[in-house]
Order: sequence, then structure tokens, then C-alpha cells
Amino acid sequence: PSPPPVPTSVVINEIAWAGTKAFATDEWLELYNPTNSFVDLTGWKIKSSDTNGPEIPLAGSIAPQGFYLVETRDQAITATANLAVSFGNGLLDTTCETLSLYNAQDTLIDKMACKEDGSWPAGSAGPNYISLERINVQTAGVVSNWASNNRIQYNNKDSATPANWINGTPGQANSTVTSPTTIADIGLRFDEFSTITLTLLGSPYIANSDVTVPAGKTLAVEPGVTVKFKNNVSRFTVDGTLSAVGQSSKQIVFTNDTDNTNPWCALTFSPTSVNSVLDYVTVSHAGTTVCGTSAYPIFVDGSSITFKNSSITTGAGLRRMYLKNSNSLVDGSTFSGASNTADSAAIYIDGGAPTIKNSTFSSNSIGIYNQGNPTISNNTFTNVPGIFSTYAVKLNLVSATLSLNTASGNTYNGTFLEGALLQDATLQADAMPYIVESFTVNAGKKLTLQEGVVVKFANVTGGTRELIVNGTLLANGALGNPVAFTVLDGTPHWKWIRFQAGGNGTLQNTVVQFGGNTNQNPQGALSVAFGGTLELQTVEIRDSFFGDSFNNSGLHTEVATATAVFGSNITFANNKYAMRIDGACPAFTQVTGASFHPSSSGIIPCLF
Repeated sequence: PSPPPVPTSVVINEIAWAGTKAFATDEWLELYNPTNSFVDLTGWKIKSSDTNGPEIPLAGSIAPQGFYLVETRDQAITATANLAVSFGNGLLDTTCETLSLYNAQDTLIDKMACKEDGSWPAGSAGPNYISLERINVQTAGVVSNWASNNRIQYNNKDSATPANWINGTPGQANSTVTSPTTIADIGLRFDEFSTITLTLLGSPYIANSDVTVPAGKTLAVEPGVTVKFKNNVSRFTVDGTLSAVGQSSKQIVFTNDTDNTNPWCALTFSPTSVNSVLDYVTVSHAGTTVCGTSAYPIFVDGSSITFKNSSITTGAGLRRMYLKNSNSLVDGSTFSGASNTADSAAIYIDGGAPTIKNSTFSSNSIGIYNQGNPTISNNTFTNVPGIFSTYAVKLNLVSATLSLNTASGNTYNGTFLEGALLQDATLQADAMPYIVESFTVNAGKKLTLQEGVVVKFANVTGGTRELIVNGTLLANGALGNPVAFTVLDGTPHWKWIRFQAGGNGTLQNTVVQFGGNTNQNPQGALSVAFGGTLELQTVEIRDSFFGDSFNNSGLHTEVATATAVFGSNITFANNKYAMRIDGACPAFTQVTGASFHPSSSGIIPCLF
């Protein structure tokens, strides 16, 4: 067949080739006049490529920038017909019919095209009966110049009782050329459809009020689409599924509607939300506190999402992303600018076991704040000096798997442990150290440090720089890959690891360095209280030498029996004193560098 001509006057603009929900025979089509002059249609005709298809004679005229509506019968739809005429045998649903427009001189004026497989370029039959819309009236009616009505921009109803909305735009501008597109009543469309798509042709979309995706429904967003939400008002709630899958060159953007000063509310995923994906998405200027407790650019509440190759870089609120009891996946994404308070966090984890990997965090007070059980791997945390102390990762409940993370420019370039251990936890080695200011292993709880773990004690104003063990501490180092306790670079010696009554520890293949800063108490870097126990196997205790302090020691014991502190292959190096013994001597073998604080029991208190 000959290719469609480039239009010079009237074009075939919209075709309801499947009819309506009321009657499949209620077919209609629309012409459009893009010129600045009236066009007399007397003697014109529309002809189908199907020998049994319609040949429709036209009459009357079409106004400049006007529409001409042809219906199979009067009042087939509520839009008033310019021409009500039989379509003969009608248009086929299963096979596309090429429709051509001829003038009174039988000259081909316009023509639409079918797909190579013989199907219609777009549109659909039952149950939805969606019209076929032209995209550009200035170019030929080739297959790529047609699309389905987007079901967001629609008008008029069919002849059923009660009447149904037409999924098309008879007598009005096509949804394919409407931009921007308002989506204030998109919720009504979900009453009819399980999936609604925000197509690129209708972008940008404007939400002047709340938008909700109901449970069991899906909102799909095409690559390159921008959705703008009203400042300080609009909230985007996903009770069902959001499928926003962009491309590296066609980012999907969720932003505010007018300027960059007043953000919109939030993108919230409720507990009923399932299978939501944001890929190559930018969320900007969201999270205003005007919206209440969920004032975060993204709030995932009791559900899980996939957030890949995406970014949250601007907006108000305390956090960029709040994951509450969520097992979400964050991968290859960017978070920045969560720095309006000392507690601002790019990602806040409140329960659940999310995975956060391959992502970049910059200019945040806290990169990731954890009170859950996440896996955090291969992320980069960078910062520049600001008015607040900055943290790469902050763990409150110490239950996280970390690996291959790096940090620079932060006040604390590592994973900061705070509070107390409320459940058994294991820390694995990471490229970043773990940082402690004051931390407690509660009674009955166990903290296990795997080989290669580095714990650095920080010098926080008013802090004690100590690890208190009321439960169990296991340091499972390996030859050539020890566990290390040391000081944060550029800060003074730390105080101690204190095993209280009832507390116990096993340190193997472990280095304890730069501890013992105990000017007011005669204890050491490792200190075992009466009732505590400690086993040391292949342990080096060194550099417990803080200024001229008389009290510095590598190891201090207050235990009553030799079996409470025991072990072998223990090295003391460069300490003020190796040990201070205020109780029974340890049951050590293979000790190197032993020396004793003058206040230790006896002139030669212990023999090894």
C-alpha cells in the first residue's frame, strides 16, 4: 500500500474502531481541521481498505481548528454528531482497516496506517473500548503517529443506562496532545481500570490535590514523565503498586508544581502496597512539615519498594527516606542534603531488613540511621564540614550486615554505635571502622565481632569513650586478620573495655591499642571487675600510655580467682604498665612484656 501523505488540510484525528461499552456497533470517528480556514466537505468521503468496510460520504463544513464528529447513529455518544451515518458492516475489531480521506476531486488528503501484523496501531475493544488518537496533525498518519487514549483525559458518555464514560476525546483535543495534564480525579479512573498509565505524551502531569493508588491497583509511569504536586498540599499515597520505570536518558521526575521554595508533601507507601518499583526516578522538593508526621520525600510504612538508579536530592523534612518495618531494596541511588538538623538522616531505618547498596550519600548529617536489621554494602558516604557533627552510618540497635562501604569528610568516617545492645548481634568487617563513644552490651546479650573488624573509640565532648560489657563480648579475629580496638584518628586515648560483674568476654587474635585513659581510676584498657570473666588468646595490648598518668595499664583485674582471667600468647608493648592486679593473678601462659603497676598485689604479684 502507498504510504500516508503529509497532510495539507483536514486529517483523520480519532477513531473508536471498537464502538462503546453500550454497543460495539456505536462506532465513531473524528476529523480535525488544523488550518485557519473553513473547509467545505461536500463531496468528500472516508473509505476503508476492507471491501466490505464502510465508505462514508461527508457533508457540511469544518471550522478552522475545528472538529467534525461522525457517528454510526445519532446519540450513539453524548457528543453531538456533525454527521450520523451508517458505517455499513462496521469496522473490524480483529483486523485493522486502513481509513483514507478523499476530497471532492477524489484526491487522497489523509490516510492512517495499520501495523505490519494487520492489527490496529492502538486503541482497544472490550472491555475497555479505548479510542485510537492521532499524535501530530502536521505529520503523516503512519503507525508511530497513533496512540491509545490515556484514560486520564476523556469526555462524553455512551448510550447505556446508566451511561459509561467514553475512553476517548470526541469533539475535543486528544489526550495525546494535552500537556500539561491534570490528574486531580485520577482516583475515579481506578474504579474502572486495574492499571492506569501516565504516558509521556501527556507529561507533565499536575496534581493539585492528594493522589492515591488504591490497593490492588497499579499506576504505571512511562520514561521521561514529570509529575508535579501542589506546594504544601499534595500527597502521593500508594496503597497498591507504583511502577515508575524510567531510563538513564529519560528520568521520571516527581517534583513540586511552581517553584523550588515550597515543597509538596510526600510519596507514601502504605502497608497494603506491593511490588512498587522506582527506577531512574528523581524525587525533588518534597517533604514539607506542613503535611504532618509523614513529611518525608519517601515514606515506606510496613511495605517494601525497589528504589534503583534514583535520587532524592532536595526537599524539607527530617529524612529523605523513612523505611518503617520495611524490607525495601535501595540500589545505585543518590541521597543528599539531609542536613537541616543534627538528627537529619538520608535514610532512616525503623525495623525491617532492607538492603542498601551501591549508593552515594553526600552532605547529610547522617547517611544511614539504623534501628533495624539492614544489609548495607558498597556505599559511599562523603561530607564537608558543617555546623553539625556528621556520620556515615549510625546504628542504634546493633544489627546490621556491612561490607565494602567507604567514607570521607565526615566527622565520623565509619559506623557509629550508640546506646545499648538489646539483642544478640554480629558485626562483620567493613572497609569503614565501627566507632564507639559510649556503648553497653546488656546482660544476657552477646556482641560478636568477626575477623577484621576495627572498633575505634571517638572523643565526643562529655563522652566516656568506653565499652561496658554486662553480657558477652566475643572478638573472633584470625591470624593475619585480627579484630582491633583502637582510637579514632586525631583523638586522645580511650578509656576501657570494662567487663562488669556477670559480664564475660573472649578475645582471640585481637589487638587492643591506645586505651587506658583512666586518670581518675586505676584501671586499664581491658578491665575485669569482681564477678567478671575474660579469656585472651593471641592478644596484643599496646600503647596504653596516656601522658604521665600514673594509672595507665594495659590490663586491670579485680577478680577473686585465677580462673576468671586466663589465656595464652599475650603480648604487652609500649604501655605505662602492662597490668594492674587488684585481685587474683590471671592464669596466663606465653606472656611477653609483662610489667606491673606499683599498686598491684605483692612485690612480684604474678608469675607466668
